[in-house]
Amino acid sequence: LVLLLAGVGLVTGAAAVGGDGPGVVDVLVGAVSQLPATLAVAAIAWAAYGFGSRWIAVGWAAVVLDLLLGPLGTLIGAPQWLRDTAPHTHLPADVGAPVPLTASFVLLGVAVALLTAGSWALRRRDTT
Repeated sequence: LVLLLAGVGLVTGAAAVGGDGPGVVDVLVGAVSQLPATLAVAAIAWAAYGFGSRWIAVGWAAVVLDLLLGPLGTLIGAPQWLRDTAPHTHLPADVGAPVPLTASFVLLGVAVALLTAGSWALRRRDTT
């Protein structure tokens, strides 16, 4: 939902200033194309929480590292092999860029596996 709202905000902002921005469909496709990487990062946090609340720092570390190594990786001078560990590195951030289906499906598979493991671990925990 946040990705879609960000896309709508981008189109609305471009229209408000009279800019010749990308079309609504291109922006929404670009926003949705980030979903597999976002789900993979969120699934790390879910799996960490599932294994115990003391592990939730692993989830936060995944979010911070994905931001530092993904969108900000070139800015901070991180080597490419290290940047490749961030999920958002594998999907284009440019509106209108072709979406690599292989990377999207791999990231979705990782997200599903981590969500499943986290759910299994959470059911085993005594949360009462």
